[in-house]
Amino acid sequence: MSDSKDPKNSAYEVGYGKPPKEHQFKPKARSVNGGVVKKRKGRKCTADDPKKVDLGPLLFEPVPVNKHGRVQKMDAFEAMLRKQVEQAVKHRSATAIKVILAGAVEYDLLETPPPIRSGGVLRVPMNTHEEFENWVEEYMNSREVARAKVRK
Repeated sequence: MSDSKDPKNSAYEVGYGKPPKEHQFKPKARSVNGGVVKKRKGRKCTADDPKKVDLGPLLFEPVPVNKHGRVQKMDAFEAMLRKQVEQAVKHRSATAIKVILAGAVEYDLLETPPPIRSGGVLRVPMNTHEEFENWVEEYMNSREVARAKVRK
């Protein structure tokens, strides 16, 4: 019989889609560290509580941002806020709007407007029938004056 390791003597035909036997399968890769997964180094923690991550330096570290076709450096926190506003205004993202409004309310950046007092029920305290008649007369006169102003 022929020797299977000798490519000249084998009956295997090499061609398109049929690589030589020695190149058919990739050898298994050997792990450098014996298959042990390395642990990642943790982020810097505060001295008070080792479980808390100190975000201050990360948020106020300058990062390059493409603004109006120019690369500009700004704080990471400012860049995040700008992106949230863009998402809220340009893309009408409900979650971005909620985040912006929650932050604005938390830091008292929004003032609630006074209630609009138009329409509805008008309650006039009246003690006597005469006071009611006087009020009706004044009210009707004021309506006539308002109509006259509109007609002009």
